[in-house]
Amino acid sequence: MNSKISKKIIACISFLFLLVSCSTTPTDDYGDLTISRCGQFLLEKYQNISGSVLRSVSDEFADYSVLFFDLRMMRIHLHVYESPYIVNMCLSQFELPADSEQYMDAAMSLRANADMRAPLVHADMRSTSCVIELYNVNKDNIDLDTFLGEQIDKIQEGLSLVQQYQRIPESEGGNRGAYSRHLDEWKSPYRIEIEKPDTSDEQELQDYWDAVYDAFTLYMDAYLVSLDALEPEDDQVLIQGSIDGIDEFIDTLWEEDMVVEMGKTLFGNEDDFKLYFLDGFWRDRVYYSDVSQQ
Repeated sequence: MNSKISKKIIACISFLFLLVSCSTTPTDDYGDLTISRCGQFLLEKYQNISGSVLRSVSDEFADYSVLFFDLRMMRIHLHVYESPYIVNMCLSQFELPADSEQYMDAAMSLRANADMRAPLVHADMRSTSCVIELYNVNKDNIDLDTFLGEQIDKIQEGLSLVQQYQRIPESEGGNRGAYSRHLDEWKSPYRIEIEKPDTSDEQELQDYWDAVYDAFTLYMDAYLVSLDALEPEDDQVLIQGSIDGIDEFIDTLWEEDMVVEMGKTLFGNEDDFKLYFLDGFWRDRVYYSDVSQQ
């Protein structure tokens, strides 16, 4: 069997186990509330960005549900915005069961126009784990520390809040990065990849979720303040590097990420999933917002 195919199969099985374990984890009301709060915080940020408008792809998922693996209906909420300098800002929430206000997952991505010297930000808050990352798809022309400037203190504060929950690197016998090796070249030194503590102690769980919320809000504040300080640049090397970089990044996700394989299975309709993932979540092959000056 082709090694790439076998790795995909293993990854899919692992992700399926993860999804089912998320759905069968004993109810964690404070965790559900925190995932919901992260989503609400982000939506308010999106809506308050100057010139922000809702993209029409959001309407396609205004009342969209799928049958989850445990035969319950799961509602998929998709909120997608753009602004004059931001080509795509997305929040996706999985509500299980539908209409329960219990969220097993909230994922987001935000990408500036190609003429902005900025990385993209991505986060995924699940009921059992959390990843927050500043992906740099154009390292030849974008320096992450220069972009963050004084805001790097907020990033460091966020990192310190969740340090005790960080996954152990594979080199030390852990699984940090095991599901995202295909993205290694774009990862940053500020990656948060944490797991919920294996405990039933309510205070320990609340401490974890408070750390998740605080770290997420610190990262988003730092990113948005840094982005707001930038101006578009008429620099063709920067622009082409960002275009080439994001194309390769999204292609790699589509071809190798286990989320894609599971998404196709979960949605049951590949066209719907393509609309959700490629257009809604990442806005593939689009480099400037419709409300930009380009």
